Amino acid sequence: SNQTIGIAALTSAGLLLVAVVDADGMEVGAHTSSANFPGVSTLKVEFDSSNRLVVAGTLGTGTTKIARSISAANGDDLVFGTGGVVTKSAFLLSNIFMREDSKITLIGTQAAKLTAVWYQADGTADPAFNSGAELLVVAGTAVDAAYDSNGKLVIAGQLNNNFVLARLNVD
Repeated sequence: SNQTIGIAALTSAGLLLVAVVDADGMEVGAHTSSANFPGVSTLKVEFDSSNRLVVAGTLGTGTTKIARSISAANGDDLVFGTGGVVTKSAFLLSNIFMREDSKITLIGTQAAKLTAVWYQADGTADPAFNSGAELLVVAGTAVDAAYDSNGKLVIAGQLNNNFVLARLNVD
């Protein structure tokens, strides 16, 4: 089978371990990233359209970091972001999505609002999305999100024990 699975774990020192295994559980490649994710509370893994592993995690400080590997065997992509890492302060990660053009969508909570942030493939803010800024949508805590059949992002969350949904009308 051609299906691969990305796995991320942390050492006790907060260093990121990444691995890719095939559908039979055989290791395709692995390395210890130089990205430091101490005290991470949420860790999400996705592949971009070039089959690079992208890992995002929220640290105990409320800061979210994103790291990308060139490949599981070949190490960190140091041209991504700054030295291979993108940092987003005061952002609690709920999920990460990879678009077909290798752009990254982060979903989370910032300033007590459901929030979406888009990054270009190189880790810089995407100027095509809300002029390169995060979009704070509606009060609440983001839980998850999905793209609907029209390619629009729908964010689900909660506020005061109520369910909150927000559909973004941007591509």
